[in-house]
Amino acid sequence: MIMQKETKICPYCGEEIMASAKKCRYCGEWLVDDSQPSVNIKADASSGGNIKTNEGNIHTLQDYLPCSKYIVDLIYVVGVIASIILAVSYMDEVPTWLGKIRIVAEDMSTGVEQLATIIDGICFCALLFILKQTLVNYGKPFNGGMWLLISLYALSSIMDVVYPNVSFISIIIVSLMVVGFITIGLLMMNKYSGDLKKLGGVFVFANVLFPFFIIASYSIFKSPDLEGVLFILSSLYTLSLYSSIDIAIGS
Repeated sequence: MIMQKETKICPYCGEEIMASAKKCRYCGEWLVDDSQPSVNIKADASSGGNIKTNEGNIHTLQDYLPCSKYIVDLIYVVGVIASIILAVSYMDEVPTWLGKIRIVAEDMSTGVEQLATIIDGICFCALLFILKQTLVNYGKPFNGGMWLLISLYALSSIMDVVYPNVSFISIIIVSLMVVGFITIGLLMMNKYSGDLKKLGGVFVFANVLFPFFIIASYSIFKSPDLEGVLFILSSLYTLSLYSSIDIAIGS
């Protein structure tokens, strides 16, 4: 008869470990601290490692933020607005059914487009950096992956400002960024659980579809209506990336 090993759930990361373990082999947290009073701690594995004490307190990634949640929300809102302005600027012919957006697109100057590119790059890289620091504080760092995404997105934004027209170099950088997001997303899905795993899934799904948006936007079959659809899809792409990060670290 095979004896089953007794296990328990780590209250810090939600991983299954030996019942007798005093230190989690996944996140490295000590499970017994003789210097502190005993507290009944339970973890819900489906919550991605959220901690619930006998006082009813629940600890999420928001508790490990390196800054105020209001700062995260402000960066999120400003970044989304900038990304939507960028999506508008990409349209050459704007359909009438987009209403006032059509007027904005036709009157938009190059300076506004470049400013939106810079703001979008700063905001998104800032969110990625906050996510990186949050994971460090959480005890499950992913520094290499986060720095890679920050570098690729920043480089892509810089290229959009320096070379506003499509060039071979910009295509290479965007391609590297897409591959980077897909790779990091797959690694996050394997490494984490809960909202962080969902975030990895969004990285993968959004960037698998991204090349099709690019191809369609430069298609010889372009029309105002098609450009309007691409505007919506482009906005949803960026909004999904911003929102998934904001939800993962600020929910």
